Amino acid sequence: MLVNSSMRIKKLVNISLFLLGAGILGLMVFLSGPSRIWEAAKGADWLFIVSGLAVFALYLFVRSLRWHVMIKAIKNDVKLVEFMPVYFLNFMISNVTPGRSGEAVAPFLMKRHVGSSAGMGFSIVIVDRILDILFTMGIAALGFMYCTAFLNLPQSLTIVFYPAIGILVAMTGVMTVIVFWRKGAFALLRHFTGVFFRKRQRQLLDGLDSFYEGLGVLRKRKVMPKLLAYAAVSWSLLAFSYFLRVRAVLDSSALPILSCWIISMCIGMASFIPSGLGSSQASFAYLLSFTGSDFANATAAALLTKFIALGVIFALGLGSLFWIRRKSDKIHRRDTEIAEKNNGLME
Repeated sequence: MLVNSSMRIKKLVNISLFLLGAGILGLMVFLSGPSRIWEAAKGADWLFIVSGLAVFALYLFVRSLRWHVMIKAIKNDVKLVEFMPVYFLNFMISNVTPGRSGEAVAPFLMKRHVGSSAGMGFSIVIVDRILDILFTMGIAALGFMYCTAFLNLPQSLTIVFYPAIGILVAMTGVMTVIVFWRKGAFALLRHFTGVFFRKRQRQLLDGLDSFYEGLGVLRKRKVMPKLLAYAAVSWSLLAFSYFLRVRAVLDSSALPILSCWIISMCIGMASFIPSGLGSSQASFAYLLSFTGSDFANATAAALLTKFIALGVIFALGLGSLFWIRRKSDKIHRRDTEIAEKNNGLME
């Protein structure tokens, strides 16, 4: 009964968050004017759109390489062509769940389809998440600083930005401590969970232990430099892809676009709305309007950018699901044929 009740509450929360995002999106379109958004979208430069789409697909490929480097350090016989569909399917699931909580499915997908243990799968997810958080915080701090220094923001917004920079710097420091000081990280987590998450303390401590176990394997196999290089390349590709997609609609330079993008991404993650729908786009268009861009055009750019990315994610994810199911059916048929042949020989 408690499990069913918890599942129902979770579904209601997810639906509520999705409706909230859709509501923000609707309000954003209403304030901008649907006809003005349509006119801006119709005038989009297709060269930039196609280029941005191709770079985004390349970004997803490099992201899959990050995971493949880690899985090969644990299980050397996993081929990239077998692993990529698992990663793309996981990435699609993660983009339709609040706070990318869908990544909890990844270890079980890897266990079923590439043969890694669920524990090491969790280690891969956690190490990758730590890397992303570090890069997000570092880039976001620069984005906040740029917007504070060069954009004519309202006083109330500027006041909020300074604490945000401080929080990002502090969180980056905490994450760095977690990576390099195991004993201190466990002491910090025990103290924090003892105050706020006492019931989930054991689960969170086990997750941190899995992280260090995975990190130890990666250090032993000397793959961390390659992993950091792939992370830097993937973030560069993501930023360049976003700039190209926005540039298809707006004639603006890279720094304002990318600074507003990283801040809006943080807002989307903090909102816990699946894929940041509505919250990311509204905050991006609002911030970009302070660079001199028209709000309707900025809204059109934000929406076009988002739906191009979702299109690529779902195309790769659904294609991967089809490939995985087809492969599973083929293996099942082969096993059935072998079993029938063996039964025939026994008779």
